Amino acid sequence: MSALQPSLRHRLSRHALVLVCSGYTLISHAQSLCSSADTPLAQGLFERFISADCVPCWRDPATAVPPVNALAVDWIAPGKLGDAAPLSVAAIQEATDRLHELGRQNLEGASHNYSAFKNWPGTQLKVAFGRTVGRYVGVSVELAVAQNTTSLPDLDLWLLLLEQLPSGTEGSAVPRHLVRNVLQLRWGEDALKADAKGVHLSELRPMSLPEGTQSQRLQVAAWVQDAQGNLIQAAHTACAPRDAL
Repeated sequence: MSALQPSLRHRLSRHALVLVCSGYTLISHAQSLCSSADTPLAQGLFERFISADCVPCWRDPATAVPPVNALAVDWIAPGKLGDAAPLSVAAIQEATDRLHELGRQNLEGASHNYSAFKNWPGTQLKVAFGRTVGRYVGVSVELAVAQNTTSLPDLDLWLLLLEQLPSGTEGSAVPRHLVRNVLQLRWGEDALKADAKGVHLSELRPMSLPEGTQSQRLQVAAWVQDAQGNLIQAAHTACAPRDAL
């Protein structure tokens, strides 16, 4: 499958370090990059899961369609066949992790889940990314809480690198936002930055692109949730296709 190739995640390169250390803050320079600044606030998270064993699930014309105003993402989870599974080149362990977080232990074929966001008043989550350099892209995420507070509960961040696949890609019956890479981390007390406007948490990271990913199709999405798994807010980009460096 040309669009579904093995992952080379979590390795830093000289190019990736240049992206992080170049002095650019992606969010503040979003006008020249791709950011979530002009995208509507998602009201819920719609996740589709497919076992890497199940090609018919990928091609199923009855695939569930996301609700309006939802952030939609597609996960491929490792199957029982391991590396011999037909969709194994696009499978990532984080898909299984996410399923377990939702209380689902086994995935035989396909499944989907919808969760609503609480969208705390005065809270704004933003994401942005730059052009690719080699097999890496610089990604920025920031959570700002415009309240008279100097603390927040611990929050879990899910930051997703997505590839937008048009309907018909490798026989898919629907357009997809395929999860290509994931960063998970906990934002705790040590990550807080407080000022007169409230509390801020932010990350600027390089993320690697699996081989075969078409960089002009990239998008980024993120959400934060509390320690109990309640979804607080999401942000996502929706940029036009672009050329890589």
